[in-house]
Amino acid sequence: MTQESSRESPQESSKAGGPGDRARGPWTLLLAVAMTALEALALTVAAVAYVVVAVGQRADPVPLIALAAMFLLLAVGLVGVAIGLARFGRWARPACVAWQVLLLLFAFNVGPAAGLMFWAALIPAVLSLVGIFLPPSLRAYDGALADQEARLRAARQEDAA
Repeated sequence: MTQESSRESPQESSKAGGPGDRARGPWTLLLAVAMTALEALALTVAAVAYVVVAVGQRADPVPLIALAAMFLLLAVGLVGVAIGLARFGRWARPACVAWQVLLLLFAFNVGPAAGLMFWAALIPAVLSLVGIFLPPSLRAYDGALADQEARLRAARQEDAA
């Protein structure tokens, strides 16, 4: 029996809540998805706040509008990362880890004296990283990637035949 044939099929593993469960991953991965989505929401709220402040002030609004545009662009990217994590996208896990590391660097740059800003950056970043690297998430992600690779190999063999 080959290694590939001994592995559960995606349908079998989804019944057991394993790597093939595309409807929802393990709670640890859902935690990472939720924290990433929460960060996107926070960036969107901040962008809207900057636009409101820019419109209401007498000074040049361009810097605040530019900051709002950057926050919206980051939020859109984070929504994509959250969706990619939920769908076990090969690219999404490293993108999420990179963003969380940047968020941690930001949190420690502003420091605990910044109060809410420190905790609002630190807590979601830590929870997301923990969610990504706990064993259930790693097993689910690795299994999903192996399934994706097997489907690609099968499709290439069909095309070659």
